Amino acid sequence: SISRTTRQSNRMDKASTHPYAVEAILSSRLRQKRSGAEQREFLVKWADRELGQTWESRSSLAD
Repeated sequence: SISRTTRQSNRMDKASTHPYAVEAILSSRLRQKRSGAEQREFLVKWADRELGQTWESRSSLAD
């Protein structure tokens, strides 16, 4: 499962130990793949401010 870090100190600790730490999941959407299957994507706010926010598939996110 994907969890959100709510305390500021936890966010900073995670950001300093992993270059692609997630600060928050802001939204989700269903995208239609070329095969016709639907895939859920998540709008990720990265702890590293330079990375900003990106849409990521569940398979690209680690627990």
